[in-house]
Amino acid sequence: MSLTTQHPFLVSTKSQNQNRDFFIFGFESRCRIVYMLAGLNLERNPLTIKALFRWLMTMPEGNHDYEPREVDFVLRRVSITRMDVLRYLADPVLGPGTVLTHESEGSLEPGYFAIYDLVDKPSLCDVGCSENAEDFLESLETLEDLELPIPPENELTQDLVELVSKRDHGVCLLTGSADVQTCAVWIFQPVMATALKGKAVMEDYRTPANIITVWVGLVEMLNKNLITVDREDNNRIVTFEDIKLLEGMSLRASLSSPTAPSKVIGSGGPSSGSSNFPAFSYFLDLFWRFLLIPSIFLFIIHPSWGSSSGGSSAGSSSGGSSPPGGGPPAGYSSGGSCVGSSSSSPPSSPGLTPHDSPLSAITSFSATGIDFWRLHFAWSLRVQVGGGDASQEYADMEALCLMDELKDSVYDATCLDPSDKKWQTGIGAETLSVFLESYPEKRWLFFPEK
Repeated sequence: MSLTTQHPFLVSTKSQNQNRDFFIFGFESRCRIVYMLAGLNLERNPLTIKALFRWLMTMPEGNHDYEPREVDFVLRRVSITRMDVLRYLADPVLGPGTVLTHESEGSLEPGYFAIYDLVDKPSLCDVGCSENAEDFLESLETLEDLELPIPPENELTQDLVELVSKRDHGVCLLTGSADVQTCAVWIFQPVMATALKGKAVMEDYRTPANIITVWVGLVEMLNKNLITVDREDNNRIVTFEDIKLLEGMSLRASLSSPTAPSKVIGSGGPSSGSSNFPAFSYFLDLFWRFLLIPSIFLFIIHPSWGSSSGGSSAGSSSGGSSPPGGGPPAGYSSGGSCVGSSSSSPPSSPGLTPHDSPLSAITSFSATGIDFWRLHFAWSLRVQVGGGDASQEYADMEALCLMDELKDSVYDATCLDPSDKKWQTGIGAETLSVFLESYPEKRWLFFPEK
């Protein structure tokens, strides 16, 4: 058994899944006690310091009580020490380059940072969402668990799907793939608009400008807010965990650069098929996507192809390769992917407008001026960047019960099984470490000398 860990605090499942290497802590009070406020994987998402502050200030926009404000804090590099089980202290690290402001130049480097006010005192500012926010899929599942009806406005109806099919021709917006099974999916679920500040009208979200065509294997990832688009960084596609793609498939680096693929997730470099002549590739890509493919498709298929159901889901747009494992993606039905559940008849949908051209799937602006990708991005930051404190994964009394069990062994060693795996990981290992700091003579129970 080993108690050595990479970090001086218990790493949450969320931080492990994202393989975070950059952590932001908030102060519980004006003392040194801190909690996990946010975190990132800088290898996956290398950011400049200015971009980080922009993300932190964008994050609250996905909150119902959001109020715009100026940046009134700095980030200071800190050292973290454990005070008790799941209780940690932060101390500022002195020296050049240890304080980051929204005007700082340069790129971020891994480490531990805490929020301080402008006079260099611990700040109680809570940027974004320190609690683990629900993604779109979890929010819809919560409604179902509470037996609350999902509004009919959230249903992605056949007429909307047909409009988007005529616009996108079955091409996945996020990968550029045209020979895979795709479906139409909301960018920002209309039902989620009720969580935004102000009186949002769900009907304003029922527009083709709020719908994109994606490979079915990405639907669940999009609705879990694991993939999003940073509008202010040249429409860059952002991911927060490893995304499984089909062999030879890669995510675009940006929606603004259709022929510039990002790194295939899990690989060491860009797609080998990228061209050395970007301008030529760009126009060739446009010709292939918007002229040649639709012409061939309409030549083969009857002109009324868009209205035939064929027994598929209302969200289905194209029948190509299935996702790994076959069948529709997880969450494809009433869980809130391509089709929202509803017991009522959904409202009718408008026809295509100038705002619903193929480029509208990139700009994602509606006639009412709603920026759907920005809303999705802000919500995704709350879900994936905000939070991550390990204490949120355990019941309040769990650590106390474990500590009582260990303390009983002080008087009767036979009442404890030191080989129990619960002492090797998670809160069990954390509690054991704290216990052995107070009772070092009991170390032999868990670490017998060989």
